[in-house]
Amino acid sequence: METKFYKPLFPQYRKLNDGCYFKIIDKTAFEELKIMGKKYMFSTIRIVQFSERIYIEDVLKTAIAIDEKDFVNQLAICRRDLKEMIF
Repeated sequence: METKFYKPLFPQYRKLNDGCYFKIIDKTAFEELKIMGKKYMFSTIRIVQFSERIYIEDVLKTAIAIDEKDFVNQLAICRRDLKEMIF
C-alpha cells in the first residue's frame, strides 16, 4: 500500500499572536518579521539545523494562516513607521 504524505505548497504565510510574521519560502528558508513595540526586526533564515526545521514545522501547524498581502502590508507598515533593529 502506497502512503501519501501532505506536501504544503510554498510560499506559506503565518502569524503568531506575539507579533511575529513568517514567510516560509520552502523547506530550506524562511523570512521572519518580529515586531517589538516601536521597533522591528526582519531576517531571512536558511534552515540548517534540526531545531530550525522543527520550529518551522511547528509554525506551519499552529500559527494563523495569512495571505501574502497581509505579510507584505505589515512589512511595509514596519518600514514606514518603526525603527529597524539590526544585529
